[in-house]
Amino acid sequence: GKSPDSLFRAIGHMRKCLTVFFICFRLDFMPRDLWNLTHGQKLACANVLLAKAMRATFRDFDSDGNGVLSCDELNRLLGKLGLSKSDISEIFSEADVNKNGVVEIDEFLNWLYPGNSDGSLLFDYGDALRPLFDAIDLKKTGVITREEFVEVHSILAGALRLNAVEDEKSHAATPLDLRDDPTSAFSKLGGSREISFAQFSKAFKDPIRRSGISAEQLAETVKQLAKSLKEVFCGIKRAEAGEISDNDSFILAGLIADLAESTKEFQEALDSSRAATLDASVRTKWLRAPERLTAVDLKTLHMRCQPLNMRMVDEFDFQHVLCVPSEGESEDPEDHVWFGEVWRKVRYKNGIERLEEAHYYTFNRNKKGWRPMAGDDAAKVFLDVLKRLAPEIGMFYILRTNANFTLEISWKDVVRSLYTAVDIGWLTAEQRLQISNHIEQKVHENITKTAQEPIPPERFDHEVMEYMDANFVIRPRMVMAVITKLGIMQSSPTWSMFLKDA
Repeated sequence: GKSPDSLFRAIGHMRKCLTVFFICFRLDFMPRDLWNLTHGQKLACANVLLAKAMRATFRDFDSDGNGVLSCDELNRLLGKLGLSKSDISEIFSEADVNKNGVVEIDEFLNWLYPGNSDGSLLFDYGDALRPLFDAIDLKKTGVITREEFVEVHSILAGALRLNAVEDEKSHAATPLDLRDDPTSAFSKLGGSREISFAQFSKAFKDPIRRSGISAEQLAETVKQLAKSLKEVFCGIKRAEAGEISDNDSFILAGLIADLAESTKEFQEALDSSRAATLDASVRTKWLRAPERLTAVDLKTLHMRCQPLNMRMVDEFDFQHVLCVPSEGESEDPEDHVWFGEVWRKVRYKNGIERLEEAHYYTFNRNKKGWRPMAGDDAAKVFLDVLKRLAPEIGMFYILRTNANFTLEISWKDVVRSLYTAVDIGWLTAEQRLQISNHIEQKVHENITKTAQEPIPPERFDHEVMEYMDANFVIRPRMVMAVITKLGIMQSSPTWSMFLKDA
């Protein structure tokens, strides 16, 4: 019998209570130096804390790990605050905007804390930007000082100049503003003497929105840039200590060249003009895997669930392994259910070879690991997910799986990935050969240029294949750039910056 006005006030009051509840429930997110921050910095931190707390609590109460809250799950959550079942039922109806009988995380966040766009943005992209902030924070004090920023800015800009990446069109402006004076760039970031992580992240808000880049795509480029930056600083320290002689100066030159390439990738990833030229259908999103998800763990679980009598087995091989996420608009990998498919080939000591039937698994974030999929329709569920993937995104998931979700993949696993794509139907056998031949030709050319001594023609092909099998690694995105350059699949902002070198 409550009036709409009184119900609205009650819900508003409950939202405030829930906000306090979530903050207290998630005190492990509290920054150690919170009380030393300015009022504006505290507000920025509060947005981040609130978004993290709400998302984490949502996942805790999502007991079956399916990425949505049922009415029963919401009952358990809100019942802790003393609300009646009728109140909770009314709240559930309000939160379930699309009326599909469950509350998705975006519905939950929009209902609980509408208008928290800054907090959501900082939460979604904060983890992606953190490695770069930490790399610039040379003294590890939790803030970037003017001196630290000037030193890093000079190294990044110098790396671009030394590697002929100095044309303004070659590297678009970002909040780091490498085309500007470092002191002026520091001031534009909002710093006078130092910059907090909240200020650093806020400076990237508009470029991120204009570029349309996802958190996963940004995380990929930032991680590589931070890694390259740390390697250059390590190389500089070694040179200063006399550990790198003049004859070995090519080592430091190589590190700086890698830094220039990583910096260019980072600049181009935030280039809004590049995003604007892409067709909307090409900008299909992909998701990075949750941090705890690996293909190695999936294979280990498969060996436990499907053990082999090793006294009878000569050898075995995982013929195909593929991990893909469920559908959904959220760009947070933790909001999705992840599925895994495993095919194992076994050769027995009596000479018989057998390709076992596929087995299917789901990644359960609550139980922190892979679990076998229950039910007889596991194969159909996985196939339905594959059917809804654009071929280029599916191909990228194959490469990422075989790279164990790291930044590099071996040649053996590239070949394995191409065969998997043929079996699924995303590539033809002719296209597989075309891709392999293109990459082998590139390696052939590089070996010819860098060989210190001429290699006899009769041994050259053997040397190339021996090198590729033993030492060759490549980024999954570079493989996708090759596939795009050959006109086999569509482009994506995720790997478009590699097209020139493919």
